[in-house]
Amino acid sequence: MNDRIIIDEKETIHINRGDKLLLEYSIQNDDESDYVFQEGDIVTFGIYKVRRMEQAPLLYKEFRAVAGETSVEISLTSEEMRIEEYINRPKEYWYEIQLNNEQTTTGYDQTGEKILKLYPEGMVPDVES
Repeated sequence: MNDRIIIDEKETIHINRGDKLLLEYSIQNDDESDYVFQEGDIVTFGIYKVRRMEQAPLLYKEFRAVAGETSVEISLTSEEMRIEEYINRPKEYWYEIQLNNEQTTTGYDQTGEKILKLYPEGMVPDVES
């Protein structure tokens, strides 16, 4: 996992806009054992505007799990993490992770929303050689 990405105890993801997001994601069963992915399992990761879960996500990506594994790699490119326009201060979004578009495994629950906190990135000037 990238050392600059921080996931705190509330499952808030802290990342700079434009940085690659790489997470090794696993799901816990009710008995606290790791879920073993089955053939055809798909994990989806969606990012939404705060209080706008009913609107289309700003980013939605599917990841095919490997049967027999207990984790799946969630990888978003630097370009995918350039959500909306440049920002001058941290901006919050909500995120949700689902298994097979049937079960929310991480998302808004009894502890509240799951937040992706995006920090500003500096603009890169056009430099001619």
